[in-house]
Amino acid sequence: MKTYAILVMALLVMAIMPIVLADSDGANIGIDVVIDEPDNSCPSIYQDNTQRSWFPNNQNLPTAERYGDCSTNVYGDEACQLDERGNYVFTGESLTYYAIVEDLNGASDIEDVDLLLDDSLAGDCAQIAIPTGNFPTGYSNWAAYSAAKYGVTWNANTMKLYRCQLIVGVSSTSDTLVSIQAEDEECAIGGTASPTVEDKEYLDFNPDVEIELEGTVSFAKAVPGSTALSTPVQVENEGETVLDTYIAASTYFTDPTDPDEAICPTGAGIHHSKFAYQARKGSINSGLNDNSNPGLGEDSGLCSARADEFTALPSFVGNTDGSDAQIGYMCRIMNFARTASFLSPGDDMSVVFKLSVPNPCRGTYTEGNFYVVGRVI
Repeated sequence: MKTYAILVMALLVMAIMPIVLADSDGANIGIDVVIDEPDNSCPSIYQDNTQRSWFPNNQNLPTAERYGDCSTNVYGDEACQLDERGNYVFTGESLTYYAIVEDLNGASDIEDVDLLLDDSLAGDCAQIAIPTGNFPTGYSNWAAYSAAKYGVTWNANTMKLYRCQLIVGVSSTSDTLVSIQAEDEECAIGGTASPTVEDKEYLDFNPDVEIELEGTVSFAKAVPGSTALSTPVQVENEGETVLDTYIAASTYFTDPTDPDEAICPTGAGIHHSKFAYQARKGSINSGLNDNSNPGLGEDSGLCSARADEFTALPSFVGNTDGSDAQIGYMCRIMNFARTASFLSPGDDMSVVFKLSVPNPCRGTYTEGNFYVVGRVI
């Protein structure tokens, strides 16, 4: 929407004094007319909202590349699109805005163009050259593209193109209003042209990421040479972001109370390969796993569901912060469809475990863990 500067001009009224013809000398009547110069025009701001570009941080880049589309945009910047991504950004992620600023008195009248957070200065915007290629289908040149996306006819005499980049900081939290401001110190309304409402947006900076497990995995008393099912546990997204979920187990489960006598089938403990899981979420379950969307660190097809519709658990290696460098191997909990393992805020899934008990096997095995990791979409 174009912002028009309204110029108010005073109506000049010339008073005409009557002339009385009489037998006396005439008198001259003075006149005083002041004509003001038009006020200086304030700049107007237009944004290309289709190219408001997001780029993830190092931790979220693998997810963005796997489930989204990362490519170079019209302006030559690398950006990612991830359809399920919510209205949030994290430390180290960047958002880039593109704006045309117009001043009817000439482009040289445009002073600073700034990015604002909650109406406070957050950084300068940089003037950039107009794009010369890489336009979407249907747009042959910058004139056609800018007319459609910005809603204005490009005029180099009165317009400049700007890139405004926001890199999220550690201290950025909660919902924040992001906007762009252009300045012309001589314009009619005090030196600042504020963006229209359409040129502002709220973003959630560094929202809570939290996955909760409810319940305890218990196989009670298992019989050597048989299979045993656990009590179910609930995996719930208690945070404010969409999560992709992964699962793994300790390499061995051991008996800390009597390690010398714990044999299953050796003294090393119960190997992770003896455990399998099945997850259920609404109308779907992991019994459909075909490894079409592999987990972290694995490409060998081992996260496919077995004939009994359980998926064998891999061995977790590393820490639980979700970074590829620290995770050796995990199964995507439901890997038969692109979004099957996604949990929106408040969503949950139920997971049950199956143990194929070796023979011989004796002991009480309490040392070991099942790991569930949620990665931000």
